[in-house]
Amino acid sequence: IELDPENSTVLEAHAQILALQGKTDQAIEQMNQIIAQGEKASDQHQGLKKDLAKSYMRRGLFILSTRANLPQAISDFNRAAVLVPAVSTYAALAGNAYLEQHELARAWTEFERALQKDPNDALAHIGKSRVYAEKKEYQQALNEIDLVIETKTQLPAVYSVRAQIYAELGNLELALRDNTTALELADAPKQPHETTAASL
Repeated sequence: IELDPENSTVLEAHAQILALQGKTDQAIEQMNQIIAQGEKASDQHQGLKKDLAKSYMRRGLFILSTRANLPQAISDFNRAAVLVPAVSTYAALAGNAYLEQHELARAWTEFERALQKDPNDALAHIGKSRVYAEKKEYQQALNEIDLVIETKTQLPAVYSVRAQIYAELGNLELALRDNTTALELADAPKQPHETTAASL
């Protein structure tokens, strides 16, 4: 494939393909180049900060998927949040990375930060639910999941996390029902407006 090195959209699409092929290290390297170009360009054009924030987010997601360098993923999500402070997703993603490191207090702080920006942030509520479940506070965990379900958000992660909670509680019938729903949602065709949250 001939790639125009100046076109970050094409380069990011190429990085996505590399990640889908299991070549995450190459995808991360591609994102490193995009971010370096974006940092230079955003100094000259303030309007490019949103694009640069998305590039940091994507690299953070690639890193998070490998579980290899979680501090770097957190740094990327935090950099994205500095560039575009109004976006709640970046804090929620940092919370997920902290959760992967079993840093429950720091994860909780990030989820709360996300919810201050957007009280309906599904990723943040799912994250808080996972924190409650880690602490074996299952009713609170279910309450957080219910908040997401009430918004009619159709994310597989909502039902997957609730299935895990029901399994921990020994309610295998409800766990099976929610796991089936999660799989059905994961297999459903994606709409163009669906966000990063749908892929988690």
